[in-house]
Amino acid sequence: MVVDAARFDLTLWQQRWRAVRDLRDANAETTTTGPASTGDGGSAAEQIGDEEQFRAIPVAADVRPLITEHAQAYAREVDTFRYEPHTRRQELEQRSLEKLHDMVSLVLECYDPPVARRNRNNLVLADIYFEAGAVLDVASVSERPGPHEPRRGVPAEYFAALLAAEVEFHGPVRLNYTEKSVLADLYERVGKWMLEYGLFTHAAFAYKRAAIVHYQNEETATQERCELAFARARRTARPVGLRNLGMLAADLLCGYGYLPFRMLGWIIAQIVLFTLLLAFTPGEYSISEMAHAGIINFFSPLGLGDTSGYSGAARIVLVIESFVGTLSVLVFVVLLARRLLRSGRR
Repeated sequence: MVVDAARFDLTLWQQRWRAVRDLRDANAETTTTGPASTGDGGSAAEQIGDEEQFRAIPVAADVRPLITEHAQAYAREVDTFRYEPHTRRQELEQRSLEKLHDMVSLVLECYDPPVARRNRNNLVLADIYFEAGAVLDVASVSERPGPHEPRRGVPAEYFAALLAAEVEFHGPVRLNYTEKSVLADLYERVGKWMLEYGLFTHAAFAYKRAAIVHYQNEETATQERCELAFARARRTARPVGLRNLGMLAADLLCGYGYLPFRMLGWIIAQIVLFTLLLAFTPGEYSISEMAHAGIINFFSPLGLGDTSGYSGAARIVLVIESFVGTLSVLVFVVLLARRLLRSGRR
């Protein structure tokens, strides 16, 4: 949704929404802790026993203010370096991510989820994730603010969702299959949110967590999708250099091994390229001869007798093509075998 920022104050709306939520929770607490009645519903002792049982079960809302407080402080810290140069920003981002782990430990010390009364197939801190998903990012209307327009920071709700997901990931509640799927999907969404704001280290961390949860559910296809997103986010987080260029080439050629059939396109492009190079070498060759030599030599290097009618430059082209072709075919076979083995485990 694109809203009119002049007529709609997102911050004020969120404050009022939270105030209404707090009133609702306060009313619910007052209702559950009220005096017992001796009406037709049963004896006072039975109702007091039910209320004591209800109050004895800790409510997950106890840690929500703590998570929100940590997330807001964390968002302010991230905003201080988000527009730093790439290398400096990634270094500071890695340090801040280590602080996030410390925040998770602090929350886990007082996290006591309501195991007995929580809804099955639903996460304990679901409303924190709902708040993050409902954030209307007015900054998306103008991704690059003007010189007189204040820069908008990363919504604290995104970090609250990541922090809450980490609490549930490391928490004492044993999640079932459906809850793990929901948690993995949440990690993927957090990864996308972090990418939108240039926080590539955070995005890589979220995608890695999603891959781990999918692995626990034995969902190979979604696990590989998250692992590919993790590899791409990690490459983007690295400073520009030869290693980064090599990782980019691996992504373009075969998707870090997760997309092996991309190599077929690369193989066809190489055959066409070397066939065209043969056309520019000295000598008179027909189109059929060049096409035959380009295709056969790529998969099976031609011998000395087969290249006796070619010039010296053409032989050099054929030697280079045979080396590149052998290497490309071997890489494709290895990636394809890896893919087939993983498919057989599904």
